[in-house]
Amino acid sequence: GQRGALKLGSEGVKWLSKEGDRTVSVKSADVAVAEWVPTGKYWQLRLSRSDSSQVRFDGFDKTDQKAIAEYCQGTLSAALQIIKLDVQGKNCGNFVVDGENLLFKVDHKRAFDVTLSDVAKATLNSAKDEITLELVQPETISKKQDS
Repeated sequence: GQRGALKLGSEGVKWLSKEGDRTVSVKSADVAVAEWVPTGKYWQLRLSRSDSSQVRFDGFDKTDQKAIAEYCQGTLSAALQIIKLDVQGKNCGNFVVDGENLLFKVDHKRAFDVTLSDVAKATLNSAKDEITLELVQPETISKKQDS
């Protein structure tokens, strides 16, 4: 993803790319669900809007959780839900489409998920019971303004 600055204000959340060519805004009143998700070394804040669209902000430190939770509860009126991922390293499970997300579940627990708009191509190899996903590359992501 792109680097940028995230501002948590009374009106909502606004992200501006480092280059200044892309912004993402989420109004406080539009937030239906707030999630805190581990993404390796860092954490991700996911905001689901009332229209079921979702915005993800990466790069948070675990120590940011308390401040983010207070902001979500106080300003966004959404309790921060902590998502636990199954990280056993298994590569067999089931894919489930949930709104804008493709979830991979192992033993009915979420192992990882991908936003469907980030999937460029999916190929099924039924002989091997495999699915191959090609993801959109950063240089092919259009520079647009979301709001």
